[in-house]
Amino acid sequence: MNFTGCQLLAPFSGMKPTVSVLPGQEKIIGYKINDRKANIRFNMVSAFKEGANNLVQEAKTKGLRYDRLKNGLNVGINAYILHHKGGILYFYENTSNEYVLKEQLTFELLNARLEATPGQNVTIDLRPQQTYILNAQIADPSNPHSIKISACKFNVESQNEYPTA
Repeated sequence: MNFTGCQLLAPFSGMKPTVSVLPGQEKIIGYKINDRKANIRFNMVSAFKEGANNLVQEAKTKGLRYDRLKNGLNVGINAYILHHKGGILYFYENTSNEYVLKEQLTFELLNARLEATPGQNVTIDLRPQQTYILNAQIADPSNPHSIKISACKFNVESQNEYPTA
């Protein structure tokens, strides 16, 4: 990309913005023109990656399963973690009819990013019969990379005890 007299608008920056667009989504890259003689030239490269939805069944059958317990009892809320060629998939499933999971995660990412999630902090509010998918992707597999959860706090409550927004 080559441009003069203008700049990318947040959340994008630099000369090579990367945009992930999930099925059904639209994304816009904005520029601010600072000069009447502004000039923008760019090339667009599309890459279609195996979506996180395609990895869910594999996560449930081959991934690591972590039960989210309520007072030591399994109430039907599970987290699955699957390491795949492009990163790590975190899949949450609440099969209960009564319980809510509230989970806060903090990631340490090196040469990686959370798909469709800005930053490194994630809050999951999983109500009965819901699922949640979080895909941590390696940005450049040819360089050193690391995806780690540095903090994880969760609480399982009865839907009757849980405050509504």
